[in-house]
Amino acid sequence: MTKRSQEINSGNYSNNFQGDNASVTYIINQFDENKAKQISEYSAKQVMREYFSNADELAQKRMAAFENKFIPKLAEIENALEVFNDPAFKIVYRRAQIQAATTSRESDYNILSELLVHRYKKQDNKNSCIGINGAIDIVEQISDESLTALSILVAIDMGVYPTSPNITNGLGIMNDLFQHILTSDLPNGKDWLDQLDILRAIRIDSSRHFKKLNEFYLQNMDGYLCVGIDKNSDNYQHAIDILKQFEFESMLVENELIENHVRLQLDTMKNIDNLCKVKNGLQSPLSEEEKESIHKVIDLYDKDENKIKLVKNNFYQKLDTYPVLKTIHEWWDKIPYGVSITSIGRVLGHANAQRCYTKFPPLD
Repeated sequence: MTKRSQEINSGNYSNNFQGDNASVTYIINQFDENKAKQISEYSAKQVMREYFSNADELAQKRMAAFENKFIPKLAEIENALEVFNDPAFKIVYRRAQIQAATTSRESDYNILSELLVHRYKKQDNKNSCIGINGAIDIVEQISDESLTALSILVAIDMGVYPTSPNITNGLGIMNDLFQHILTSDLPNGKDWLDQLDILRAIRIDSSRHFKKLNEFYLQNMDGYLCVGIDKNSDNYQHAIDILKQFEFESMLVENELIENHVRLQLDTMKNIDNLCKVKNGLQSPLSEEEKESIHKVIDLYDKDENKIKLVKNNFYQKLDTYPVLKTIHEWWDKIPYGVSITSIGRVLGHANAQRCYTKFPPLD
């Protein structure tokens, strides 16, 4: 007799179904909670091992890239590498390594390097070290736009202005400097201010308005923003007589901002005490008498309100012919409320500015 069906032996945990032509066995595996948990844990460990290994490898590459930036920079300073004998510096350096390991921006390696070099130079100044340590801790957290904005704030707050006695040249130098710093768009709105405040780089004071940019220029570029002396006035000849005593007549130049007027070749009145004279190829500081003569000439400047207003308007119009300076001017005047820069923000903004522009003035 021909079998019309095939017998299939099944285990204890299976069901056997037979039909006319075939039989099918469905194997039912019994999983309890512990078995499922074991499988899950094993799978998780495999995944974690793989991803942790990848993360560790990436972290090592980033830290190596940072070290390749920092160590040569520190080595340029005589005996500076000995600072690694200082446990306090090694702790800060480790924090910088952690920041380097967690950031995806290569530019951060340069910023961290600038901060650590500054930390080395200021290692005996506790107040400076506190600010630098805080700046190192937030490098990875700050956005590109906020960092650019912070650097602009710091540069203007520091009084970084041209030393050229010629207004056109001076504004050109400023435009070039800020063009280097503007590595990203400037942020709008309030979110960037909130971010910098949370990171303790600035303090927001919503109860007051932020000083307009023109006010900063007026304070720090008063050598440009002056009427000077009318060449048709008695004061003009008086000024020449004063300056002739010390052979300083060449210090009087045409005022680019108002016709038929001259002014001293100064970018700011604050620099008078730091002026030097050159004679026979030798440079020497001005004597008290020589400084006094310059102050006497400044006292002869025209103080007519209408002329002062004209000079200011002409200066700001000239300033806005420089694309980068105009961009900063328009952005600055839209900052919605008062801001003060903390020690953390000051060193971080400065470090980024130095990264962008190697000729940027030292912090102090």
